[in-house]
Amino acid sequence: MIDDNDCSNELIHPGTVLLNDFLRPNSITQKELSYATDININKISQIINKKRIITAEYAEKFAKFFKTTSDFWIDLQTNYDLELARHKLKDIIPDDEIYKVIAHQPHDKYSILHYE
Repeated sequence: MIDDNDCSNELIHPGTVLLNDFLRPNSITQKELSYATDININKISQIINKKRIITAEYAEKFAKFFKTTSDFWIDLQTNYDLELARHKLKDIIPDDEIYKVIAHQPHDKYSILHYE
């Protein structure tokens, strides 16, 4: 379950975009979207209620239905996830410390270096 109730107001879940920018303006019900995209109505509801993420499969289906791109939906989800992570990590890594992660080879372990 995704909980962003304690996050700043700038976090916008992709489900909110789905509802406010696509369903409501076009008078499309969740049931109609479910039928047209072959996504279970409970999953549509969970996306809208911030309880489920938009997966690559859902992104493809939404893109075809709304005539957008799957990247649009994936980017919404990725940006939301990144902002949520930043919010959660802001108290863990102090602003006055800088960490640099360096990958030596694609599958090597990451090294964390501390710079002062």
